[in-house]
Amino acid sequence: MSRQCVRKIKSVPAELRPNTEVDGAGLQSYVAKKRRSLDKFIDGAADADNRASADMMSVILMIDRNTAEREERRMENERQWRFEQQQRQDKAEEDRARREERMMMMFMKFLGDKNEK
Repeated sequence: MSRQCVRKIKSVPAELRPNTEVDGAGLQSYVAKKRRSLDKFIDGAADADNRASADMMSVILMIDRNTAEREERRMENERQWRFEQQQRQDKAEEDRARREERMMMMFMKFLGDKNEK
């Protein structure tokens, strides 16, 4: 129940409320006991409802925070992957250039030796 319902119940005029006074023997009537029990239940439900609302808000905030952190990690991982990919490409190009240079030197040496003979 919402807090507004609880306020409405508590604002019932005294003449309409059930008699909660203790009779001469020191015992409350069955209706009075039930009324108190229901009042306690309603108060507890209102408190639980407020706690649930607060819990729900904290869960939503936690989900938002986790989503932001996950997105940040994903972007960082993607940046790292691109950096490493660029390094691999640069290394492959350097290796290819070195191989071509060696091949040219070998051909020059091979062709140079044939021309001298």
